[in-house]
This record gives sequence, structure tokens and C-alpha cells, in this order.
Amino acid sequence: MRTLYICLALVTTPAMSSQTVYTPIELNRDIIRLIDGKAFGVSGETIGALYKMIRDIQNIQLGRRMPDGERIGMYTFEGKQHTIQSLIAIEKEIKEALNDNTPGVEESKQELDELLKIMRSDFMRIVSPFIAEARSAKDPLVVLIQEECSKRQRPHSLLLEWAALMDDEFSNFERQVTNFQIFDSFCKDLIDFKKDLMHNCKKARKQFKELVERYSNK
Repeated sequence: MRTLYICLALVTTPAMSSQTVYTPIELNRDIIRLIDGKAFGVSGETIGALYKMIRDIQNIQLGRRMPDGERIGMYTFEGKQHTIQSLIAIEKEIKEALNDNTPGVEESKQELDELLKIMRSDFMRIVSPFIAEARSAKDPLVVLIQEECSKRQRPHSLLLEWAALMDDEFSNFERQVTNFQIFDSFCKDLIDFKKDLMHNCKKARKQFKELVERYSNK
């Protein structure tokens, strides 16, 4: 049933996209060999889940992609559709208005705070299944995340603290992600790592291709 679900999700999933060109990096081959293609590490089914997870995170971060290629925000703020990225500028404007004691801005701030809570909750719903499975390979994944952040020159990424904890995820996420700028950076770092993990795990990618072909031939 799980294999069927993953294949169904991916057969109808468009190719990954991002606001910037993605360039993969090579991760520690010794560690990759320990987890690549393994049920306790990164399997074909894991690849399918990662594709879907990336798509769903990008829907929150950038908006849901329409048939014409345009992205539309999934969240409503003051009557308009928004994404994490579009709310960054609004959050800055509200902060400046609060500093200037602009009348009526408190209501906008309250609505924005509530929206951040909703979006964080949706994000955790998306990533929680992968985190639960990742615990079985926590130690090698932590090393790979550290390598990832070093090679991508992101020494202050929240991904590092996230990897070190990997328990009580929602409380830690609420404590760390306190505004939309931080939220956007975290999404980018997590997506890049997942893409790099998939790029390096060649056996798992082959397994995933075989799963899709097997499902497509049924």
C-alpha cells in the first residue's frame, strides 16, 4: 500500500522547481554507501516521499503551480493570496508601522502571527513522516547535513540545530522559526539538502525508477 501511494503521488507530480538554479554537491561517499538503497536509510520509496515533500514545501514557500506555470499563494492575508516569500516584505512593513505607532496595525500583526502558526503547522505535517523514518539513520544524516551546510557556506543554518535535536520537532520548530524570513531560509536549506541527498543516492534513485515503472505497467 505504501509503495502504491508513493508511486501514485509521483506519477502525477511535476518536476521539482525553484526560484534559483539548483547545482548539486557531492556528499561523503562512505556515508552515502551506508544508507543508499537501504530500508533503514534512503530507499526507492524514500526518494518518492522526498519528491513529494519538496513539492509540498515549495507550494507553501512559492505558491501552488497552476497548469499555465504560474504560482498562486495558498494562504489568505487581508483578502489576498500569499506565500512565505510574499509575506516577508509585508512582515517588514508591519514591523516598521509598529515602530512608528501607526494606528490599526495591531490587527494586521495579529492576523500575520496567526497565519505564521498555520503555515508552520502545515510544514510540520509535510515533513514529520520523513523525520520519523530518518531517526533510524540519524547519525549519518547529521554528518551529511553538517557537510552540506559547510560546502554550501551556510554555517548558521537552522538545519544544523534541527538535525542535532530531531525530537520534539514542532516545539523546536516554533522556537526557531519566528518570522517569514527565517522560515524561507529554512525551507531553502532543507530543500537543497533533500535534493543533494537524492542526487548522491544513485541506488535509491534506481529503485524508485523501478517502482514507478512497475506501477505504471500495472
